[in-house]
Amino acid sequence: MRLGFYFYDQSINETEAIQQADWTISQIRDYPVTYPVYIDSEYANQSHSGRADNITKDQRTKNIIAFCSRIKEAGFIPGVYASDNLSNSIFGVPVIL
Repeated sequence: MRLGFYFYDQSINETEAIQQADWTISQIRDYPVTYPVYIDSEYANQSHSGRADNITKDQRTKNIIAFCSRIKEAGFIPGVYASDNLSNSIFGVPVIL
């Protein structure tokens, strides 16, 4: 079986993004991960009232990069889950590691 993982992000800074990555790594390290570990950073709901919904585009991009860098350091393939519209509106693109 091929496995990949997905993490729904609500970090408000890079420190939290790294903590989320560390937690994700601790949960998946015993599995034979073959597909990427994705971060999904988007609005929490239609009213945009989630804790990370009002961070800046620049901060969201930094958080995504911090998460993905930590995932990569742990030996996994990082990925960013997003539509083109979303990636152009709430975080900087491209996010390439």
